[in-house]
This record gives sequence, C-alpha cells and structure tokens, in this order.
Amino acid sequence: MWGDVIVANERNGSRVSVGIVIDRDIVAEIMSTELDPKVITVGEIMMPEFFTAKKSMGFFDAIQFMHSRSNRRLSVTNEAEEMLNLTKLLRYQQKNEIK
Repeated sequence: MWGDVIVANERNGSRVSVGIVIDRDIVAEIMSTELDPKVITVGEIMMPEFFTAKKSMGFFDAIQFMHSRSNRRLSVTNEAEEMLNLTKLLRYQQKNEIK
C-alpha cells in the first residue's frame, strides 16, 4: 500500500509544503507509461497546487475548505507556515452537502 508524499522546500530553516505526490500520480505518471522511476524526479510528477491550513483553523472550517476545493488532502502548518502534518479526508459521502 502506498501513501501520499508531501514535497517541501526549506526556507529560512523551515520546511514549507510546495506540492504533493499521491499514489495515483505514481501509477499514472510512471508505472503505466513504463518510465524509469530511477530517473524521474518528484518535482516532475508532483501536484504543485497543494492546500494548506494553519493549525488554529477549526475542524469544521477545515472540512468546508477541503470540500469547497474538491480536495481531500490538507497540509497543516504552524503560523510560520512550517509543515506539521497531513490531514486526509477519507470518503466523505453524505446526502446533504456541506454548505
């Protein structure tokens, strides 16, 4: 089983999220195209549009934020934008949408 990999750059001694590689990217970009995984870089296959939220954001606000962007992954950061954790919304299915 694979997971998600957060891609980060170091800025002023802190790690800042700049993208994400998910298992689907690995399958679609490398395995199905039979590219050599030894020569492909993370930067070539990562999704650069990656959403972050401060750890002070409320739980329900975070869910609404993710839902409004049709995104299931959210990097949690501190006030200095240092990456702390990855939150993944697992299969939220309900008849009533979050409004």
